[in-house]
Amino acid sequence: MSARILSVLPLLLAALLAALAPHAAHAAQITFITPTAPFIAGQSGTITWSYDPAATGAPAGALGTLSLTRINGNPNNMTPITTIAREVDPTSGSFTWSVPADLPNASDYAFQFQWAGAADAATRFSGTFSVTGGPSDATTASGGSVAAPTAAPAAAPPRSGNATGGGLVPAGAAPTSGQTQQGQHGAAAKTNDGAAVQLGGMGGWVVAAVVAGAGAAGMVWAW
Repeated sequence: MSARILSVLPLLLAALLAALAPHAAHAAQITFITPTAPFIAGQSGTITWSYDPAATGAPAGALGTLSLTRINGNPNNMTPITTIAREVDPTSGSFTWSVPADLPNASDYAFQFQWAGAADAATRFSGTFSVTGGPSDATTASGGSVAAPTAAPAAAPPRSGNATGGGLVPAGAAPTSGQTQQGQHGAAAKTNDGAAVQLGGMGGWVVAAVVAGAGAAGMVWAW
């Protein structure tokens, strides 16, 4: 009985080792060292991390892809920005990054390290850091001056006048002496014409007294 057990032990041990082999292979992981100073657009900066060969993560010897992301206020919905490098050796512990000159200024950037051939659960992110020296991250409408509306030209003052008034006079303006005299003569003529019409309509004798000369008087009879 004991001999049979001893003969089976090697098989059991081999099976156990085979079952544990995948877990032993996934025995590497990194932890980002969050930058304490901002990266400057257009300059080089060093991305650093610690490497643990005994942690549960990716297969030993696996490489990874280093990327830049933004949190945008929600760590569960990060936005990929750009791939920094592929086939990065995690055992190196660092990578020199040439920061793009046109990378917008922001304080919610984060690094991502995705292991090749590993599940998404093995992916690691850094804490947030800032980028300065780039273009503004704010979106603004294009500037431009708007010309002030041009004031409408002042309207010419209304003019008034009559056929015998000797010209048009702006309303509200004092007439000249010539215009005053012409206006008076025209008014007198209209008054005399009206009187003659009234007398003629009476159908009788029309007597008109005409004063001729200085104080002379005469009677003119008209039929």
